[in-house]
Amino acid sequence: MLVLKEVTHSDDGLFAIKLSSGFTYETVRLIVSECIKSYHRNYGENFEHIIPENGSLLEFSPRGAPSKAMPIVLWNRTEPETSDARRGRLMRGGKVWVAEKVTQVDQGNYTVRDAQGKVLSRSTLAVRGHSYNVTRFSKETLNLPLFLPVHHAHLVFTPTQHPDESSLSHFDPKPPHGAVHLIRDGQITDYDMRYRGLISLGRKGTTNEVVIARLTSRHDGVYEIRDGNGNLVSSTLLQVIEKGPRWRSFLKSITVPSGMFVSLAGFIFFMRRYPNCSLSKIIAGLRVNRTPPANPPRVNIQVRES
Repeated sequence: MLVLKEVTHSDDGLFAIKLSSGFTYETVRLIVSECIKSYHRNYGENFEHIIPENGSLLEFSPRGAPSKAMPIVLWNRTEPETSDARRGRLMRGGKVWVAEKVTQVDQGNYTVRDAQGKVLSRSTLAVRGHSYNVTRFSKETLNLPLFLPVHHAHLVFTPTQHPDESSLSHFDPKPPHGAVHLIRDGQITDYDMRYRGLISLGRKGTTNEVVIARLTSRHDGVYEIRDGNGNLVSSTLLQVIEKGPRWRSFLKSITVPSGMFVSLAGFIFFMRRYPNCSLSKIIAGLRVNRTPPANPPRVNIQVRES
């Protein structure tokens, strides 16, 4: 039995087993395919890549780069202090290469080669923004974590419904119908009147955050936080529930059918418990047991002639 260990693309080809007489007993075609490990990280997390003992070079090909583009050298064993991207560093005694606080720019393929240029491992990294689905009652507060320095933050709001302009006068600016920049380079903008005086920047523990107070249904929509390069940090879908008549009508729409269902279930249970009692008998019994009205007192009026 022939065993090939740690095959690479250079081992692709046709293998023939021949007898001593020269007769071909069996042929085997070997095709070496890529073994790529997939990794997923959220914006701002760390990405670790294991470096084998015989690894000599770590290359990076960004997502969307042309196939003929030269890869970026992230680490070279012969020159460990130099790299094309100035990105990442070796840790744990040189066994792991770590990229801290990854963004969408770090998406792509990572390839480790030995000293002869043979591929030892391949992996691909996908970076996505944090995703949230939030429901709040009216007049409550929404907190959006930034995951990056404040002066790099951009906040864009896309409403799910068009703003109501019926209450505006001719002198009031009309609110925009599309996406609105609420924060630009860490500075709060006052362009959209729906958010004037409602947005502030705060801090919760070690994380900066955006605080939006006194929520109403006008604030329903998607809030996207991006960094200065346009990379998506987080996406939050907000739905605000009004506490007023809408909420009461919603409860009424639930309680009225529920009461009818309970009454019907009680009637069915009664008929099963007393099968000999029909609806006509029940009505007749109610008529018999009805108390007659009290007779009014009689008054005898006599007229005397003088």
